[in-house]
Amino acid sequence: MEPIDRPVTTAVDGSSGLDHDGIRQQLARILSSPEFHATDRVRDFLRFVVEEKLAGRSHRLKGYTIAVQVFGRSEDFDATNDPIVRIQAGRLRRALERYYLVAGVGDPILIDVPKGRYIPRFAARPAAPASPAPIPGQPASTQALPAAPAPDDLPVTTGPSVAVLPFENLSGDPAQLALTVGLTPATWHSNQQGRPRIQSSWRGPWARASCSGVRHDATPRRSRCPLS
Repeated sequence: MEPIDRPVTTAVDGSSGLDHDGIRQQLARILSSPEFHATDRVRDFLRFVVEEKLAGRSHRLKGYTIAVQVFGRSEDFDATNDPIVRIQAGRLRRALERYYLVAGVGDPILIDVPKGRYIPRFAARPAAPASPAPIPGQPASTQALPAAPAPDDLPVTTGPSVAVLPFENLSGDPAQLALTVGLTPATWHSNQQGRPRIQSSWRGPWARASCSGVRHDATPRRSRCPLS
């Protein structure tokens, strides 16, 4: 009798819909990263709670079980007198938070341990929004610019003013355009008498400041020319 080929199924986490292999790969990625600043015990803590959840034993992830299985406490462990699990759980959360801010910023799966419990949580990282397609023949730094305020909408100020010229996207990457535009500050007013007003007279990548010779479509330069 010939053997029957059966489809190979991959275990899936019920709460997140992620397959176990992907979660374990993410766990290994975290534990092997030099940016995951954690002691060996904290690493064992993370490994233990992840594997227990994947094995379907989330109900066992209590302070007592972790203290005995991970930190080697005796069976008469009392969490009231020994806060070892709470302290190490806080360190684990901070280490995970730092990792995802530094090395794991592009990782496909997020792993964290919510406060108040020791059951880890898995989630797929949301896909980044697609960048708009570049327009042929138009520089990347001038595409998809937000609407600029009309000159009449700018507040009228008295006294000395400082013109803040806009930054230009020189990377050639349209995805960096929003960051470039955001670096140009909006109008700021000082509440203290006698301090200069700081204004951004930007009205688009081709705008010019009201004073002669200051171009806004060039590399930013400092200017002390008062705005009209």
